[in-house]
Amino acid sequence: MVKMAEGDELWRNEVLTSICNCPWFTRKWAIQEYVLSRDSYFQCGGKRLQSSKLFQAVKHLDEQVGHKENFVYVFTLKSSFWAYLYCFNQLKQNLTRGEGLGGFSYLDIFNTGRCQLATNPKDAILGLYGMLQKLQINVPPPDYSQSVEQLYTKATKSVIVHDKSLLVLRQTSESRDWPDLPSWVPDWNQQLNHGMKEESQFDPSFSTSKNDSAKFTFLSDNKSISVRGCFVGKITRAAKAYIVGDEDVLDFPEFQRDSEMEWQGMVHIEAYLEWIEMVTTLTTYAKRENSRTTLFSTLVSTASQEQDWVDDCFDSWLQSFLPSIPKQLSSKFQISPSMSLPDTERDSGNTSQKGSDTLKGSPHDKKRDYDAIWAKINGDQKACRFHVLAFHYCKETRPFITSEGYLGKGLKAIREGDLVALIAGVDLPMIIRKEGDLYRLKGPAYIHGIMNGEKWPTDDNDLIDIVLS
Repeated sequence: MVKMAEGDELWRNEVLTSICNCPWFTRKWAIQEYVLSRDSYFQCGGKRLQSSKLFQAVKHLDEQVGHKENFVYVFTLKSSFWAYLYCFNQLKQNLTRGEGLGGFSYLDIFNTGRCQLATNPKDAILGLYGMLQKLQINVPPPDYSQSVEQLYTKATKSVIVHDKSLLVLRQTSESRDWPDLPSWVPDWNQQLNHGMKEESQFDPSFSTSKNDSAKFTFLSDNKSISVRGCFVGKITRAAKAYIVGDEDVLDFPEFQRDSEMEWQGMVHIEAYLEWIEMVTTLTTYAKRENSRTTLFSTLVSTASQEQDWVDDCFDSWLQSFLPSIPKQLSSKFQISPSMSLPDTERDSGNTSQKGSDTLKGSPHDKKRDYDAIWAKINGDQKACRFHVLAFHYCKETRPFITSEGYLGKGLKAIREGDLVALIAGVDLPMIIRKEGDLYRLKGPAYIHGIMNGEKWPTDDNDLIDIVLS
């Protein structure tokens, strides 16, 4: 067993990370090589370690550190390793014991497998064939003559049919490489890098459709699926700014960045300021809540349910922004009296109330405001912890307001006019865009106030057929 002592963080980050972030874990073909192997070990130079002992040691370390209190540890190791630690290693043990899938679904395998990539995108599906057969999942034989779109569509259909579930829709997003994919079919060779993946874990936290069973029909064109659901509004305002990832640099040519971290930091602060401003424009709040609760829940919804320290850190983080927004807006946030701000400090912000102009003025003024906010966050351990957590829950998402007056967050591709749909068998709201006579998914969303079935019809006759293409 690994025993952690005080001051061991450097050892953990440098030594353990160098082992567990080995490129081998990112290879798609390595998954079934490992799962189907009779015995396996890792070798480094002249030293050899059984794979089961490595995974056992890291699991023990994870439990000892307690990532619910020290969430940064979770992000120290790449998702490609965690896929083995909590999925593929368990599947290997299940096969050894003759238990098959055990507690996993077919979707769990495909979803977790997105942490590994294949040089040939067809291998994102075909590279798992042997393992799926061994797990007694009925999959069509490998056929490299089919297009990527055909393979991914057939694989998604097989997931839906096998699991009798539409939870695969939570995995949908814009595909960078295959724009002609049906919108309800994930790009299985593209990792989910957006923050909404945190709302799509194996154990769903929400039930927007009241846990109603999935209802679906595949249409004869082999590209469309009909589902049952309802529309509960549309996006009337989408923020101009969103929480960016490394690959989003080309979307922001106006920022002259001294470093990648500074560029991201400035865009994030501008996005959060717009987010804060948007929540203050709401005239009503779900469950009669206030601006603070609505903003907090939308930023880190799942984390706020599981980690007690998050709420306390949020107040410190929010305090870093309040001096840069007008007093009439900041007064809407109810924080503890000990954290209230002097009127002179509140009034010093040079801020507009419209979209991405929240940091108003010349680039020099924006840089000055950014530096002031970042200095407050970086100088407060609690604020810094929340800032990191919010990034992981909001990455590549933008806030929006619906026609019903609800605040939400969706993927960066959303825009004003998109529809909000609840679909039977899916626990998150879905953003849908009408294009001609067709509807196309634009990914899952979190919308504060409708996540627990509040808008789901009581009468099934109020549901309609929605054809997704």
